[in-house]
Amino acid sequence: MLFTAQIPIDAAGNVVEGGITAQTRQTLDNLIHTLECADGDASSLTQVLIYVIEREHLATVNGMYAEYVREPYSNRAAIIVSGFAREEMLVEIVAYAALEGDTGNSV
Repeated sequence: MLFTAQIPIDAAGNVVEGGITAQTRQTLDNLIHTLECADGDASSLTQVLIYVIEREHLATVNGMYAEYVREPYSNRAAIIVSGFAREEMLVEIVAYAALEGDTGNSV
């Protein structure tokens, strides 16, 4: 099982600019990269928790999520929060994935 939390940061550790679209794309790119590094992919996901600070952001996140994850979709929940530790962040994703040859690693 892989457990991971992904945020909209680039390789330099900076929160990307450009609003919810840019931040969601970076967060999903980071998630897919992490899954691939663990020999998985989006089909490995078993549960995804999406956190946003604005209800209006959910339509954007949902549309972009569908570009990365295909049916059958894993269990998923969306939560509206008042903010994150890094105040410029608009989205965070916590994901759980089952991997072949699973050893209980978390990233």
